[in-house]
Formats: sequence, C-alpha cells, structure tokens
Amino acid sequence: MEKICSSEESFIEGSNERMYSPLLVPAGHKNTEQMRLVEDHFRRRHEQFAVKYGWEPISADGMEQDGYDRFSRCDYILLARHDGRVSAGCRLIWSTSVFPLPVATFLENPQTVPLGSVEISRMTSTPEATPYSLQFLGHLLGYLSERGVPGFYVTIRKRLLERYKHSGFDCYETLPGRALEKMSLTGNKEFFLPVWIGIKGYQQALGLLSRLCA
Repeated sequence: MEKICSSEESFIEGSNERMYSPLLVPAGHKNTEQMRLVEDHFRRRHEQFAVKYGWEPISADGMEQDGYDRFSRCDYILLARHDGRVSAGCRLIWSTSVFPLPVATFLENPQTVPLGSVEISRMTSTPEATPYSLQFLGHLLGYLSERGVPGFYVTIRKRLLERYKHSGFDCYETLPGRALEKMSLTGNKEFFLPVWIGIKGYQQALGLLSRLCA
C-alpha cells in the first residue's frame, strides 16, 4: 500500500511518471508534506460541501474540517496531482471504545456497530479526477481489505440510493435509523441515510464497471 513517507522525502518528486496517484495519509502526526496534502483535501471539501451545496458553513480560511480531523483520528485516501494538488479524497474514521462512529448517532441500535468498524465520509471529487476514479476507488478498497474489514459505514443521499437501486447496485444495506437532514443553497432539503456496504459486493460492482469502461 503506497503512502506518504514519514520523512520529508517528497511524494511529488517520485510521481513524475503519472499525473495523478492515489495514496494513503495515515492517522496521527503528519509531516509537512502530509499536512499540505490533507489541507488541500480540506479545500476541496469546502468547495464542494460549503460553496457548491451549502451543507456546511462557509469558512474564512476556505477549509472544511471538524473535530475528527483536528484530533488526527482519520486516515485519508487522496488522489494527488504531481504538483501536490488533491483532486479527490475521503476520510476513514475508525471506531474505538471511547469514540463511536458519527453514523452511530443516526442508528436505532448504535450498539450494533462493532469496535474497529470504519466509516467513510467527506468524499470529494473534481472533474479532473474522473479518469482516475476506478484507480482511486480500487486503492481505497485495497486498503480496507488489508485492514480486514468486511465492509464500511457511510451516510448517503436518499436520492443517490434510489439511483443505485434502479441501476442494480445492491451491495449496500440501508440501516434502521433516522435520516440526517441538510438544506442546500437552493432551499431544497436533502436526506442522508445510514448505510452499510460490503467490501466483496463493492469490489464486484467496481470490477464490472471497470470492464464496461475498458
């Protein structure tokens, strides 16, 4: 699994062969290079969730982050350009006995979430990342497989789940619980539902999509 070095060795200098590369920035202390990439991910989040959709407040520094980010509890899977710009990314939050997953807040039975479970959130993507989408998702699933988790939790827009259902994408399970409600800039309400997605089913769907795009 490729990841940012813990030393000051630059990822950018080693990435001239490809314009974009997926990589892991692990939780915990980050060096200068790692912090620069994570902060650019925060900028993409602000552009998408605050400026474009209005789901999060506008921030003076142009970065969207919360307590999970500030206390360095998240892994990040990022798609970084050779010059250090992040064009796509997501964060992975792992449950502990002290810190439950954010999704547990919306579940009827939060105690059903096992310790060591993971939630994927704040996934962003820009148009320039589109040709690398399969590579990025494959890297993400590869990391989760290495960690030995059978699946992951996520909150997904209800409208998107309906599209999944009609397209035959059935590797997810909508969990009993309440919807998270957010208001968009256009004044429309968006409802996000708690979901569990199995790794094997998602890998099969990704493999099918890869063959269709070949």
